[in-house]
Amino acid sequence: MAASVAGGVLSMAAAFEPGPLVSTPVDNPLGLAGAPGVVASVLAGIGGLLHVGSLAAALVCMALRFRSSRGTERQQLRWVAAGAAGAVLGLLAVVGLLTLQDHGILSGA
Repeated sequence: MAASVAGGVLSMAAAFEPGPLVSTPVDNPLGLAGAPGVVASVLAGIGGLLHVGSLAAALVCMALRFRSSRGTERQQLRWVAAGAAGAVLGLLAVVGLLTLQDHGILSGA
């Protein structure tokens, strides 16, 4: 859990990365130039990796717990898995739509 929290905190360094904002031609007003901007980019990358690694570990943990469960606990874990699957599908849909918009396939409103 500590790695996931650390990953989330380090990912916030992306707010200080120089360059344009996502899907806009506007430069990041909080972006830092030079070495601080590079450090912010590296910290954001490390944070993203920690967060993704923690999600993978949580998935393995849930699978192992599901395998050892019986009865009511197994039913509850099925509902948790269904909710997590819905959240992941929603996230993938948003990422896919943003990618299509960035490539000009969808027009932005």
